[in-house]
Amino acid sequence: MAMTSEPSDFQTLSCPSLTNNNNNKSLRQFEPSSTCVYSTYNRTFNLPLSEASPMHKRSSKLYTCGSNTPPNTNDYSSIHWQDNRLKYQDPLPFAEKTNSAKIRKSIISLPIRPPPAQLSSSGSHLHNINNEKPSSLSESPSLISMYKDADRSSPLTIQRLSKEDITHGEKKPALTRAWDSTTTVFDSYAHPYGSNDKSPANTEWSGQQSIHIVEKKRFRRNRCGVRRCWKAIKESLSKQIDPKVFLEMIDVRQIFWPFGIWKYTVLLGVAVIIAGIVLSEHYTKWIEKSMAITRSNMLPILVLVLALEPIMIWIVLLVVRIPRLDPEYSLHCTDAEANSGIFNETKNAASFNESTKSITEKVGIECAVERTGELNVSAKERKPTEGASPDVKDLDHRTALVIPCHNSDRDAMRKVLELAYPHFRPQDVCIVDNGRTKYPPDDFRGWIRTQHPDIVYIWSPIGSKNCAQLVGALACRNYDSIMTVDDDVSIPRNFRAPTDKIDDVTKGVAFPLRAIDASGKSPLFLVAWQDCEYKMSGLSKMAESSLCGVLYPHGAGWFCERDTLIDLISNYHSLDFIAEDVNTGLSMQKMKKRIAMDFRVVLETEVPTTIFGPGLNWWQQRKNSWEMGRHGRLLGFASRLFLSLNGQNTFKGILTQKFVHAYAIATLIVDWVRVPVLVTMAGDSSFWRQALLLTLVSMIPLLVFKYVHTRRRSDLQPRFWGCVTYPVYKWLYAVVSIFGAIRSVIWYFGGHKRAQNVRTMIQNGDERVFWLDPRFLANPGFLADEGGALLAGLTDDANRKCERASEECSNSVGIGKVF
Repeated sequence: MAMTSEPSDFQTLSCPSLTNNNNNKSLRQFEPSSTCVYSTYNRTFNLPLSEASPMHKRSSKLYTCGSNTPPNTNDYSSIHWQDNRLKYQDPLPFAEKTNSAKIRKSIISLPIRPPPAQLSSSGSHLHNINNEKPSSLSESPSLISMYKDADRSSPLTIQRLSKEDITHGEKKPALTRAWDSTTTVFDSYAHPYGSNDKSPANTEWSGQQSIHIVEKKRFRRNRCGVRRCWKAIKESLSKQIDPKVFLEMIDVRQIFWPFGIWKYTVLLGVAVIIAGIVLSEHYTKWIEKSMAITRSNMLPILVLVLALEPIMIWIVLLVVRIPRLDPEYSLHCTDAEANSGIFNETKNAASFNESTKSITEKVGIECAVERTGELNVSAKERKPTEGASPDVKDLDHRTALVIPCHNSDRDAMRKVLELAYPHFRPQDVCIVDNGRTKYPPDDFRGWIRTQHPDIVYIWSPIGSKNCAQLVGALACRNYDSIMTVDDDVSIPRNFRAPTDKIDDVTKGVAFPLRAIDASGKSPLFLVAWQDCEYKMSGLSKMAESSLCGVLYPHGAGWFCERDTLIDLISNYHSLDFIAEDVNTGLSMQKMKKRIAMDFRVVLETEVPTTIFGPGLNWWQQRKNSWEMGRHGRLLGFASRLFLSLNGQNTFKGILTQKFVHAYAIATLIVDWVRVPVLVTMAGDSSFWRQALLLTLVSMIPLLVFKYVHTRRRSDLQPRFWGCVTYPVYKWLYAVVSIFGAIRSVIWYFGGHKRAQNVRTMIQNGDERVFWLDPRFLANPGFLADEGGALLAGLTDDANRKCERASEECSNSVGIGKVF
């Protein structure tokens, strides 16, 4: 069939070729409910065939086969796009009506919103040659079906064939540019078109052929790009900025409410100090004199305010030497794994040592209620697993992994467990879920059991991370050491328990940290900046370890001798979650014990990825916890500096420890000095010029650390662009440290309700001290069992049987002092 040339602003839509038929019925006789389903590229467009609509009511012009003469509106029926939109469906759920040609997907290219196509129907009739309806709507993904004629119950079947597969009739050549030729085949007999003399539709057609309807393209302004851009910006801002954070900044209710005598006493003292400053300035003008002195000595003040930390890092770089990684600790992984920092380990049950007993059997812990609701016998009566060793030490599994958690993200916990399995058996893992209710609020224990049934789960009604560590250490009685990590910390593949660093004085081991996001990477800006911060903190701890011992371990994870950890938390620690790592370091110094640093292993911890975003963001973490807690330990730093040697018996150790404490106090003072400096010098352009240039100095120690000290340790190297842009982070940190200092005075000292330590709770007979319950020796997870029994709806008789079994086990083990 010859085909006229088509102008560039026309697009081709396929329509069926029709064979001659004596019946003279119009296409308009189709029922309004009939539907034409048009398919292209696995997309389905449902088009109702309704009564003919006048052409002048439609917004598009229609021409047939390149003719410029519009067709007779009385002889055409309209094919409407349903709701003026395309409907997609993949795959196409239509029954296949086979043809001699091979069915393929259409290769026609249509716009996202094609204009309506119309067919001539004057003196024509479509008659289906198939006398049965499709048997299924899911047999062929490449078929198009049109249902049904008003006069006939059988459907009209349409097939989409790619042009090279047409076995009958003339093939249409591919059009130029964006045009492509496809063929729509009707398995039907039909009348030829006769409405337009210029149209080849007047010619009689037979067999499976096609004609082309050409319709003028409608050009629209391309606003999709602007909308997509605006949508992307909006989504990005919503992820990075949460309005609630800014509302919390200006919310003063937490300062004045709830009412408390001590709180208002502190606020009164702050008001008196402010009033004294104002009155003294009014009579003596000392602030103006101070501003003049500051301007004349701007450079020394800027060095004190902005360059104190870089100077400290330079001193550390001169002292410390980063050890090379021993072959025993080498990372056996691919480059992709090394770059991502994630080592995917299988957790197939076959990979575990099934011949060992779970930790619940070794320490007398037995779940009173199984998932089936049946009761267990006591640990004494329970038969050991076949082939199991009677003692943990026989298999050299002397370290237990304790993971305190609260409202944990299950995906993050799954990742932590998977990375822990190569180093800890499931029975060596103890998860201590803690909150402020007597029983667990959800079925988190059931989810833990789905990860592995041998993992020990304990519920602690004391909402304290350090108390959860104590509970885990008490439960793991047959272990020598405890490795404790947060529920978002990944243990690397080259981890080894650093038992070689434990001696009579050194009772704990700290590790350097690597900051990552949820995907295990350190992307540029905030995460990379925190990674640089952690690397510099680890560098300082490495210097402390070689001179006097690490003063403050990272709270994300550290290694400790079990007896030392129990003594530390039960007798020295305050159980305050705010700055709990600083409290741990101060407690170890009170015990006159030391902490070593193991640079062979780098722990990975997830950090906030937004500054003011929803959820836990960087601003809230630092202002409400880290910086506020650091300022709240001012008296603790001073007491360690002036009132104790902290177990040091060498001149080098004493001098180093005093210097570190003095530096900690100096950083607190600098945070307060920044306030008047920024207030008085904010309008001076020379101040900002010198301050910005001086801030750039903070990147130099990072680059030296990356390319000199850790040139052979890729696992310790920060990102280059993170180092270069680190000065921006220092300005952010300067601002948040000021807010943290102010919050420590107006809220922490007066409004913060301190947690009771363990000794106070025991003296007061607090019922939350559940490890003094006789049932704890037999089953440390008995609170979780009782909560599970309540959720399962067990009867009181079953609970009494559970308590009786625990008492029998307690009598067999014997009850002694916990501490």
